[in-house]
Amino acid sequence: MGNPPWERIKLQEKEFIGGKDESIANARNKAERTRLIKKLAQTNPNLLQQFEDEKHFAEAQSKFIRESGRFPLTAKGDINTYAIFDETVRDIINNNGRCGVIVPTGIATDNTTKDFFGI
Repeated sequence: MGNPPWERIKLQEKEFIGGKDESIANARNKAERTRLIKKLAQTNPNLLQQFEDEKHFAEAQSKFIRESGRFPLTAKGDINTYAIFDETVRDIINNNGRCGVIVPTGIATDNTTKDFFGI
């Protein structure tokens, strides 16, 4: 039985900035948020560096997962950790083995996981 993390491997700007700079987190839309993030170079370069570091880390994780060949069925679209965990479980259990993993219904209904669920 397992309950893997359900995290998207993509930096969520609002979530990252929230609590660090509310004016950016509460921006009216993405365009305004992007403009305010660019202004951090003058107003808060440390926060901008943290943001850029986190963005790079998420992009590097995504690239590794996509290009490693390890997750051919679930490394598509916005990658979610529950899907790659499920693919790992499927690969390591014995042909006669069973497992239970708590995941969202998207594992069966999302377009990005249809290949995994179709097996």
